[in-house]
Amino acid sequence: MLFEAIGRGAAVSQKASAAMIEILKRQKFNDGIPASLPADTPVAHKTGWITRIHHDAGIVYAARPYVLVILTRGITDRAVSETLMADISRVIARAAS
Repeated sequence: MLFEAIGRGAAVSQKASAAMIEILKRQKFNDGIPASLPADTPVAHKTGWITRIHHDAGIVYAARPYVLVILTRGITDRAVSETLMADISRVIARAAS
């Protein structure tokens, strides 16, 4: 709900929402949602991980923008959960196009 409000410019104000989007687009960890998308697809997202819990959530600015939230749990190898999230993202992107 928060990412949807940010994307619509309604989280706090349009100016604040735009600033949040610009910050989220500068995410340095891009091995989840953006990893299997076309390189020119902007993604405003936030990642995180803690013992066997790994997530990525944000707005994918495809032809039809959408919010995607993925949380994995119980996977000890972060590379495995990153690959899983990238695979899920690719499937969702194809379905949304």
